[in-house]
Formats: sequence, structure tokens, C-alpha cells
Amino acid sequence: MKHIIRFVASVLLVSMTACIADKQSDLEMQGYIKTINVIGPEKIMFEPINGYEQTKATSVDDGLTLEFNWAAGDTLGIFPNKGNQVEFPITTQESSTSATFDGGGWALRNNASYAAYYPFSVWNYHLNNKTIVLDYSGQVQNGNGSFAHLSAYDYLASAKTTPENNMVTFQMDRQGSILYIDIVVPEPATITSLTISCDEAIFVEKAALDISGNNPVVTPVETKESITLNFENTATTYQNETVRAYMAVQPLDFSSKTVTATLETSATTYTAPVVSRVVNKGKAAFLRFSNSFSTIPEAVDLGLPSGLKWASCNVGANAPEEYGDYFAWGDVEPNYTSQNPLTWKDGKTGYDWVSYRFHTSGDSWTNVKFSKYNTISSYGPVDNKTVLDPEDDAAAVNWGGSWRMPTSADWTELRNECSWTWTTQNGVSGRLITGNNGNSIFLPAAGTRGGVGLADVGSYGRYWTRSSLYTYHPHDAGYLGFHSNEVYWEYGNRCNGFSVRPVSE
Repeated sequence: MKHIIRFVASVLLVSMTACIADKQSDLEMQGYIKTINVIGPEKIMFEPINGYEQTKATSVDDGLTLEFNWAAGDTLGIFPNKGNQVEFPITTQESSTSATFDGGGWALRNNASYAAYYPFSVWNYHLNNKTIVLDYSGQVQNGNGSFAHLSAYDYLASAKTTPENNMVTFQMDRQGSILYIDIVVPEPATITSLTISCDEAIFVEKAALDISGNNPVVTPVETKESITLNFENTATTYQNETVRAYMAVQPLDFSSKTVTATLETSATTYTAPVVSRVVNKGKAAFLRFSNSFSTIPEAVDLGLPSGLKWASCNVGANAPEEYGDYFAWGDVEPNYTSQNPLTWKDGKTGYDWVSYRFHTSGDSWTNVKFSKYNTISSYGPVDNKTVLDPEDDAAAVNWGGSWRMPTSADWTELRNECSWTWTTQNGVSGRLITGNNGNSIFLPAAGTRGGVGLADVGSYGRYWTRSSLYTYHPHDAGYLGFHSNEVYWEYGNRCNGFSVRPVSE
């Protein structure tokens, strides 16, 4: 349902001694208008100011839509086709979606055309109707889940329109988009800022709004490689607590781009990749980061002939001896929302075929069928893919940048060029891998998640590759395994949950 918002413009009276009603009647006959109707915009649907300091509209979030309600102090700017713009401050708030505005001693004429935008700013007062400034800088969120700050950036505009029957109607359209982001903060801390960065200047910080034509047009003026949301009065009190953040932006296209989020807290700095997607105009788009932010990993140079660097910790871990998360082969997120206590995600029953990302039917290796990565027709459509695509690579998706899962050749080089020592680090058993240059990494023996259980923790380590689907039995993919006496190569059910240790070129 669209919102109906009514505006009432005061009529200019030229004689203080004459009857007000008569003068109003005379002016109306000359083409002056008393009433302005404004339609829309619709609520923002979720997809899976400087100057006079006018009060910003408050907002309501019902989980499915983001609705901005009119509030005392909201101000509209109206442009005639001849003359300067005039501000229309709110006078009464009849309901959350309907309000009355007063233009003071300013009259509207039937023989003129008008366009409108929100919110009015004194800094736009002397600009023409082609250069209204939209500024997305300086966004500050006050409190976890608060989106009151968005109203100052919820830019609305109507194309020029002409009056009919002593009434002008504006069709207001939203000119931007909203990002809403759930941040799982690994440890209690005060949140300082969230910065989203790209390797290209795709973020519009300032733009020019043109409402002189038949449709509003937004033209970028300043673009940057990052956009920042600052926080006030936002803190977490327990591990892995979720903070919801909101940012106003111009429409974005992350497709085929490397986008990363950096979270600054009082404890440390965390980073997470942003999954590629398109953020459409007038929509509120959810950005899925990793299950939780991770500390920025170290890329360790082990002096390998290839020059390849290995990460200092597993995906989902913040230290070398932490086990991190468990991934099925080709899945980019774990099947659980929490490991302690163990809580399965909706639709997941464990690390089994039914819960597997590319499962289409069947509940055992004898009858399961796959939607992707298959070499035998009896197990589903054949695509002959044996190497994970980047969008199915847990390291690439969760860490971004140049990180990826290692290939079987990468693991072979690591085995041949480095020494592997069974040891204990900070009370955790695993393998210490030392290169010829003296640098080392530690692979914890994190065990395996299979079905609903966790097995072999502290005695076995199993780490996926990205390049080894078993051609003659596509239920299985290759992994590097080890225990205290052996380092070996093996194939395992791709629905099992193994560790992922990223590499970088």
C-alpha cells in the first residue's frame, strides 16, 4: 500500500482589511492552489543534515519492511518551474504515513509546474533544481539495531508535475538503497566503526539530484573505494553477540568485485568478505558476511618454490591453535549457528547428505543425487566439474582478497618442501610445518564433523582441497589428513565437515 501524504500551502493575502474567504476565492479563480497531495513512496522491502537541523523522520522495522514515518520538524523542498525553491515544514502529524505541511506565505499556481524533494536542507536553498546535493558521508548509528540515522539519508524526490483542478500531486520515489548487516562480534567490545571497501571506486559519497525533468535523475559527483558507518553507544557483552548495522547508499553492483568489510572495536580489528550481489534502488539489501568476523589473518611465507603463502589459522579461527569452523566440500558456511551449544541452522540436521548444499534427493551414498560437481549421470546432471568455483570456495568467500582453498598440488608442495612435526601448541595437538626459511604454521588436529557428531578431535586433522572431486565416485573429494604417525592423502564424503586452511598467491 502506498502512503498518502497531504501538504497544505498557505495563501498569500494582499489585503488585511478584506474578507479572508473572499480573497482566497479570488486567488483560487486566478489559478492559486490551496492543497498539495503527495503519494508514496512505498515501504522499503527487504530482499533475502546540516542547516536548520530539522527533526528527522522516525522509522519502524517490522522484520520485512523498513518504514519511515513523518515526524515533527520534517521539511520538504518544492521547486516551481520559475523562481526559487521554498521549504515546507510539517505542521501536524495526522498519522505515521500522513502529514500536513505549510508553505507559509507562498502560493501555488495552476499554470505552473512543480517538483519536490526530501529532506530539505538550507545548503540546497540557493541551488537550482538540477544540482540538489545528496551526501552519504558522516553516517553514525546510535545503538545496536538503531536505524533512526537513516532518515537523514532517505532521499525522496518527485518529477515535475502540473496542477489539475486546483490540486497538484507529487509521486515521491526513493532515490537510494539501504544495507542491513548482521555482525557476529567474536568477543565483548565497544564497536567503533564498520568500513566496506572495494578494489574499485563504486561507493557514491556525493551525488547531484536533478528534478527538472519528467523523472528524477541522480548523477554521482564523488565516488570512493570505501564507505564508513561510525557507531555510538554500541557494545557487545558476550562472545559472538550479533550487532545489526544499517547504512544508506546509492544502488550498488558488487558482481565480480572484491569487497571487504572491516570492523573496528575497542579490542581489535576484524575483517570479513562481502559476498557479490546487486543492491537495487529503493530496496533494503542484506549483506552476508562470514559466520563471524575474524581477525586479519597473516599470510606466512614458508620459502616455497611456488611463492605461495599459507594462512596462519583456519577459516573461522582467530588463532593458529583454534579449530575454526567445519565445512562440507563446496559449502561456504558451516551447518550450525553455534558450536557451543551446538545449534543447527534451519533446514540442517547435521553433516549428512540431506543437509548438503548441492544435494537434490536421496539420503545415502547409494541414492543421493547432486545439482553440481558431478561426473556420473546416475547421480544427477553431469557438469564434469572437479574443481570448486570461487563462489563455492570457503576460503575465497569468507576471507576475500586473494585467499582461496589449496589444491592437491599445493598440499603436495607443502609436504615435500617442509618438515612436519607432531607437537602441542597452547595445549592443542597438531602438526607444526616449518619451511626452509625457518618460518612455520600450525595445523591443529581439529577432527571431523559427521552426522551430528564430532570425532577424532586432538588426534586427527583433515583439511579439504579445492581441486579433487573423485571422478569415479563423485560422492567423495580429496583431503589432506594427518595424525601423530602419518601425513596422508585420502578421499572422504563431501558432506562431512572438515577444516579449511587458506592460501594466497
